[in-house]
Amino acid sequence: MSDIIKEKSVGGNSMKLRKMLSIMLALSMVLTVLAGCGTKNENSMYNGDYEIDSVLNPLGSEYICKEPVELEIMIAANGNVLDYETNKYTKELERKGNVDLKFTLLPAGDATAKINLALSSGTDLPDILIASLNDANLATYGEAGVLIPLNKYYENSSEYLVPQAKKLVEDGGIDILKYITMADGNIYTIPRYNESLMNEFSTVLWIYKPWLDKLGMEVPTNLDELETVLQAFKDNDLNGNGKNDEIPMVDCTANKGLIDILQTYIQTGEDDLSIMKDGSLAFAYTTDEYKEFLKYMKRLTDKGLYDKTSFSQDNATLKTLINSQEVTVGVFSHTSTSILTSAKDRRLDYVPMAIKNNNVSVLFSKTMPGNIFYITKDCEHPEVAFRIGDYMCSKDMTVWSRFGEPVVDWREPAEGTEALYDFLGYEAKLESILLWGSPQNAHWMNVTPGFRTTDVVLEIAAGNDDSQRSKADAIELMYDEYPENGTMVNKIIYNAEELSERANILNAITPYVKQMRFEFLTGKADIDADWDAYIKELKGMNIDRLLEISQTAYDRMK
Repeated sequence: MSDIIKEKSVGGNSMKLRKMLSIMLALSMVLTVLAGCGTKNENSMYNGDYEIDSVLNPLGSEYICKEPVELEIMIAANGNVLDYETNKYTKELERKGNVDLKFTLLPAGDATAKINLALSSGTDLPDILIASLNDANLATYGEAGVLIPLNKYYENSSEYLVPQAKKLVEDGGIDILKYITMADGNIYTIPRYNESLMNEFSTVLWIYKPWLDKLGMEVPTNLDELETVLQAFKDNDLNGNGKNDEIPMVDCTANKGLIDILQTYIQTGEDDLSIMKDGSLAFAYTTDEYKEFLKYMKRLTDKGLYDKTSFSQDNATLKTLINSQEVTVGVFSHTSTSILTSAKDRRLDYVPMAIKNNNVSVLFSKTMPGNIFYITKDCEHPEVAFRIGDYMCSKDMTVWSRFGEPVVDWREPAEGTEALYDFLGYEAKLESILLWGSPQNAHWMNVTPGFRTTDVVLEIAAGNDDSQRSKADAIELMYDEYPENGTMVNKIIYNAEELSERANILNAITPYVKQMRFEFLTGKADIDADWDAYIKELKGMNIDRLLEISQTAYDRMK
């Protein structure tokens, strides 16, 4: 690691009975996962009998360690973190843990390559690695023994994450432990669970309300109304400049708008998989629903209602277009109206749509835990490292990792302050003082393990950010319409062999599907006449094998 910058741093009885049985069942599920983990990697000493590290205090003590312990953390440097050594988040970890943290800081632009190099070599490793590793890498490095399984620490040494994970299951949420357990039965990460309606409703269709007002029309609620409105946008000089320059709907090569409308036909999840009525998986882009979607979008494209530049322009070009001095765009799709920067008022002039067909046009992605914190085979005190990562998942430190030090960087708002999500019955309990996205020394810019449920975000004071307010309006509009958990493929855990094989298949299928969508919508291919050939080509690319792999892993998880 000679080329790596190193820095020292840091109801009644029956209801009660049902609730008790529910809790016991949830607890049993969690313990079954944990008890079953750790027995399949026979070469790992970390799956043996548990014995607490002698330097540790019992769970619940004021300090984690009895005596100081030094830990080295490898993490990508962030330009908005002034000094990891003196950072207030670091200092709190050191105080609570009775640890001395040192950092191997990786250049941000080169971090992924250097992390893979370090893990592949398996030598001169830090105690802790903080980085986003996909499941393929995690499975590979875990099964190779470079990253150690943490099962017995989850079972015996978690004060914060496991109790919160159990509570989430009791409350009807996802089983986090299931989604971080690899196919070999081991858990190699302490995750970041960052539940947020802002992120779960990942993109929204936005329509320019002043144009609707001029036409005396309402916000569209179904596909026919949307087409009628887009035609009116095209046929009228709504910006009053005497030119025929109105663009009814525009997108970029990320196809967010297309995918939003696709959701009205069929809900898509991970790898564009959908759960069909019989419970089996299907590749969304081979279904009759997708074919009908193509016909609708082809009609819009032929009429000039869906602009053809959408197939070639990138997000930066789209951003420039919708921020032009003169409004020319009627409908676009984006996470929020924060993409509108040149004219602040536009952030409220563009309003959300919830287009219904069979479903509602909302790309809903259930929050999954993300891989972020790992302990390497070279760590002398792995249980101490685990306890530090576990403390990062406490509610206090999760809030700190995003908002900074309490009282100083965020505060409890004055009584009567409006909450951003008051329509869901939440009261404002957190008002940010520290500006997000600027250089600071209060936290690590959220690049840490953590456990944050939706409540934390819903309790944020409304403030004066119009893009946040408009996104809250969108969620209020669509909240009762989002698909139930059972209709979405949120995440599937594959083993290393499955990951490798499916990656090879997807590498061929994904660009082909996108190219054929372009050809279908622009008339280079005929949706009816060329559909069978399209399906035949996908079968030649082993799409049936892809579905077999996915179904096997999906059934295994269930």
